[in-house]
Amino acid sequence: VVDANGDLCGTTKATNSAYGTIYKLPADGSAIVTLNSFIAAQGVGPNANLRIDPAGNIFGTIATGGLSNHGVVFEIPAGQTNLIALASYGGNDGDQLGNGLVRDRAGDLFLLALPGTGGTGNGAILELPAGRSSLTTLAIFPAGVTPVGNLAIDSAGDLFAAAARPRHGAGA
Repeated sequence: VVDANGDLCGTTKATNSAYGTIYKLPADGSAIVTLNSFIAAQGVGPNANLRIDPAGNIFGTIATGGLSNHGVVFEIPAGQTNLIALASYGGNDGDQLGNGLVRDRAGDLFLLALPGTGGTGNGAILELPAGRSSLTTLAIFPAGVTPVGNLAIDSAGDLFAAAARPRHGAGA
C-alpha cells in the first residue's frame, strides 16, 4: 500500500527463522525501513492488504496469534514502529483471519475469517468498529461456500466478497 508521502508499505511472510515483518520503502528511494519484526508473542504471519488511514496509521492482520491463536488485528501508529493489537479473533466462524482488510469512512475495519475448524468453520465477514476492541460477526458463509480473494468496500460502504463453491460432485 502507498501512504500519503508516496512511501510503499508492505509485509514479508513468516519463515522458519522469522515471524514476518512490516516494512516501508521511502518514495525517495532510500533504504527500506523495518517498521516491525514480529515476535512469537505478537503472532506469526502478517497478511498482506495493509491499510493506511488519512492520519498515516497502518492497519493489518496477523494470521495466527492472539488470545485463541486465530489471528490479531493490529495498528502501527503514524511515525512509530510499535505494533498495537486492536483485537484478537476467537475462531468462532472460521480458522484464522485472512486477507481482505478494508476500512470505511468512519474508521471501522472489516475483514475475512477463513474457513476452518472454528464455530461453523465456513468463514465469515467480521467488523471491528473504530475505538472498540472486539470483533463482530456480520455474515457467515453458507456450508460448501468458501471465501476467496479479498474483501472490498465501495464508496457507499457496501462490502463485497468473492466465494467459491465446489463443482457438483467435486467434494463435500
